[in-house]
Amino acid sequence: IEGLSFLWALANFTASLANLFFVYSHPMPLYVRISAVYMPCLEITILLQFLLWSNVSFSRKTLVLIGCLCLWGTVIELNLTLCRKDADKVFWLAIALWSVETYPQVVLNMQRRSVSGLSFLSVVITLVG
Repeated sequence: IEGLSFLWALANFTASLANLFFVYSHPMPLYVRISAVYMPCLEITILLQFLLWSNVSFSRKTLVLIGCLCLWGTVIELNLTLCRKDADKVFWLAIALWSVETYPQVVLNMQRRSVSGLSFLSVVITLVG
């Protein structure tokens, strides 16, 4: 997808996945639980669009998909096998990823000297939200 960074989408989904486990292992308000479910669904949709519509070769897409599945499998495995106290540490992965997720998009925009492909409404909602 022209104009969007794959690394941005990957960091966003991985953080959302880690957050999902954290939210459902702690008492949280309903709106937080709802957000924890729909965010990974939204992020995986964006990643699938990258895999389906990008101009990258099939073999490279396959390698990226295998790498992503290994990464996500590790995040899930860590959350399922660690005791609750240690599993909370995996949440720091989500915090770290959300802290740096925007940088790949900023670098891509600077390299292209364009923000085409970004949704203006998405930026406005992020700023308000």
